[in-house]
Amino acid sequence: MMSKSERDIADRYLIIRKYGKKTTVSMNDKAIDKETRYYGYFVLVSNNSMDTFSALREYQLRERTKEGFRIDRQFNDSHVTRAKSTASLDGRFFCQFIAFGYEEYLRNAINRGKKTLAVKNGDPEHDSPKALKKEKALLIWLNKMSISKLLDWYDAVQETTVKTKFGRTGWKTESVERDRLFLQKLGVIKS
Repeated sequence: MMSKSERDIADRYLIIRKYGKKTTVSMNDKAIDKETRYYGYFVLVSNNSMDTFSALREYQLRERTKEGFRIDRQFNDSHVTRAKSTASLDGRFFCQFIAFGYEEYLRNAINRGKKTLAVKNGDPEHDSPKALKKEKALLIWLNKMSISKLLDWYDAVQETTVKTKFGRTGWKTESVERDRLFLQKLGVIKS
């Protein structure tokens, strides 16, 4: 049930029509245009020619890097980062910058990999229902994970080899198979 203020907003921006038991909802474009006419414009200026989404992605990367340095300052209570020398401070910032680059590289690799998961590619072994089901489960799991959660997940993962037949069946869990499939798709381990 909507509150009175929510109902007022819905009545202003939506056109609701009822035909017996059927209800149709459409946008009230005139009201929306009137409300948003003074919202302004967002402009990115670059000395490199690129399409809109590439420019926005580059801008977001820059903002993410700045956010990382802001968080670092916050952990230091906005004080100067302590270092024994200027060279070690420069080294720390350089390592932090490189880490942000690797994180973004991982994010792009995962996003590229997601596009290929659970999609038939003509290979009979890959296109089997069992393999596609595993890839779909991996895709669902990846869509729920942020990069930081994913890195935390793999922070404690190690490969264990079990020699006995009974032990091997005990170690075959969905997460182990999913993790192995994920690492194979990233190219970290061989198939």
